[in-house]
Amino acid sequence: MSSARRNVDEFKTSPPTIPHHSVRWLIAVVAALSFAAPAPAQQRFKERKSHVRVAIQHEVTALAIEGRGVYQVIASSGRPLTQIQSYRPYFIQITKGQPGGRVYRLVLQELERHQERLAISLAMNAKEAYQLPVKVWRIPAREAGNDRIIVTLGEFATLQAARDYIPRLPRERIRYIYEERGRAEKGEVRLVDRGGQILARDSRYLRAVPLDLAQDSLAVAQLDNDWSPGSCVKARNYRGDVELTMNESGTLTAVNDLWIEYYLYSVVAGEMGADAPLESLKAQAVAARSEAVAKYEHGIVTSSLFDCFDTAMAQVYRGKGDEAAVVRQAVDATRGEILVCNGEPVDAVYSHSCGGYIATAQDLWDGVDEGWSRRGLDILTANTAPDLASGDAVLNWMDTPIRSLCDPNQVGFPKYLRETYHWTKTYSGDEFSRIASAFYGTGRVRGVSVERRSPSGRVRRLRIVGERKTVTVSREMEIRELMGNCYSTFFACDTDQDSQGRLSRLTLRGAGFGHGVGMCQMGAYMMALHGYNYRQILGHYYHNVKIRQLYR
Repeated sequence: MSSARRNVDEFKTSPPTIPHHSVRWLIAVVAALSFAAPAPAQQRFKERKSHVRVAIQHEVTALAIEGRGVYQVIASSGRPLTQIQSYRPYFIQITKGQPGGRVYRLVLQELERHQERLAISLAMNAKEAYQLPVKVWRIPAREAGNDRIIVTLGEFATLQAARDYIPRLPRERIRYIYEERGRAEKGEVRLVDRGGQILARDSRYLRAVPLDLAQDSLAVAQLDNDWSPGSCVKARNYRGDVELTMNESGTLTAVNDLWIEYYLYSVVAGEMGADAPLESLKAQAVAARSEAVAKYEHGIVTSSLFDCFDTAMAQVYRGKGDEAAVVRQAVDATRGEILVCNGEPVDAVYSHSCGGYIATAQDLWDGVDEGWSRRGLDILTANTAPDLASGDAVLNWMDTPIRSLCDPNQVGFPKYLRETYHWTKTYSGDEFSRIASAFYGTGRVRGVSVERRSPSGRVRRLRIVGERKTVTVSREMEIRELMGNCYSTFFACDTDQDSQGRLSRLTLRGAGFGHGVGMCQMGAYMMALHGYNYRQILGHYYHNVKIRQLYR
């Protein structure tokens, strides 16, 4: 019996209480979500033994480490140097090196952080047109709003050489010149004991490898001042290897190199929470695994030293301390499973709450239609979503009850999460003017208006008219940050002005928490609570996809 058929049978044995036409529609969705035959599409990820490399500390000068088990310390050459004993503190110090060599690249395009496929398409076209090296970079950023992707052309030894080449590209608009640095030189990473004795050193990196891979973990804590007995007690613990490396700026970066399944033990808990129903945690595990694999397969990494940071700019990862038995059960039950669309791994993004209306990737970030995201109401019946490209349409829609999956007015919905479904945020004119001036130097704000809105209601371009400066903001996270870290860009603006034509009040009426593309985590939570399995949940939120098992 095929996996698709088995899903349908399971669904028929204990259907939730929903209209019969909804049952027929969902069965069709689940039937399409079958297992894909193995294919050689994800070879790069397999070749690195299905590991991810996560920056858990970045650009620091010293760290305290303590093994929950015995660790071997290995040099960058692969030569074993020493062992660190269990529950004994050690320190990682660095002698600041000189920044590495520079290479200059012409930036053809700067994109939102989820526009990987568009970036790759632009890079391929540029390579064919100019026969020059092309590269796609995720620019390192730990803070919301700053993460972005750039597409670069050429590789020049000097800044002047890069400038001199620009006139030879009359058809291209060069945004700016990107300076890429190699690993720093003439510095040294050192392992030191409490007595100050240097136990190991290397000019590139030291790698701490557990002798018991399944059980051991390494506590890692940043040292701002002198070590104290509580330093490692408060530290986060990490499975797998920890690479303590000299970065491009000549400071210290700690990279956790571990099997993706161990990574997901923490990510699934950090992104959804261990109190969620098991089937929703399984869906989260498949989505998170798919996103990690897709980003690596697409060649979109943050640095030559690591794949991503441990924050929500990639996926929330806090190490072994976040793990829970039910989360490990969910990850283990879906081991190696990812979503694929047209044979390619799906960058299966997700958000906390869609607010009742699911957006497409194009609604938020433009780019290539990859075929897996859909626009529609978050309900279990086939539907034609209304066009919410105007503020009035957004307000009218919010005033119309639709009983969506993430509607908090349901039995079993967590009380502490209810405020993010529909929300209101109000600023005085003085308050918003201070914020806008701090960001953009606008001076006293006179007006705020939406210049562009997607059909799913998400604001794509926001115009701020100030007495000193008028600015247009078009990045999703930048808009949210400007609006006081509001929950989403799914909002309508209502403004009042005083007698002098200045902004006196700004009110946002919004819906949802996050971008609203892909899986709605609260919708998945409620689907699981009502008896749906993880394949049915994934089939609802990702279209035209199949499950592929990369490994067992």
